[in-house]
Amino acid sequence: MKVSNEIRSIEEEMLAALSDQTTAEKSSSKTAKDISETRKKVREEELQGIEIENELAKLQVDILNTGGRPVVGTSEIPDFALASEEELDPPLFVCYPAVHLFHA
Repeated sequence: MKVSNEIRSIEEEMLAALSDQTTAEKSSSKTAKDISETRKKVREEELQGIEIENELAKLQVDILNTGGRPVVGTSEIPDFALASEEELDPPLFVCYPAVHLFHA
C-alpha cells in the first residue's frame, strides 16, 4: 500500500506540473500574440503620423507656391482669422487645422 500511495502521489505531482506547464505555455503564447498585435498597432500609428507629416509638408509647399508667408506661429485661431475677406486688407490664407496662418 505504501508504494501504491507513493506512486499515486508522484503521478498527481506530475499531472499538476504538466498542468502548470500547459498553463504557462498558453500564457506565453497569448503574450507573444499580444506583443505582435501591439507592434502592428504601433507601426500603423507611426505610418499615420508619417502620412500626416507628409500632408502638412504638401500644404506648406502649396502655401509657399501661392506666395503666402507666416503671420502667426500658434495653433490657436486669432479673432482676425474669423473675419470676412472684405474686412481684411490684405486677405489671409488660413490652414486648418489651424497650424499656421499666412498672409498673401
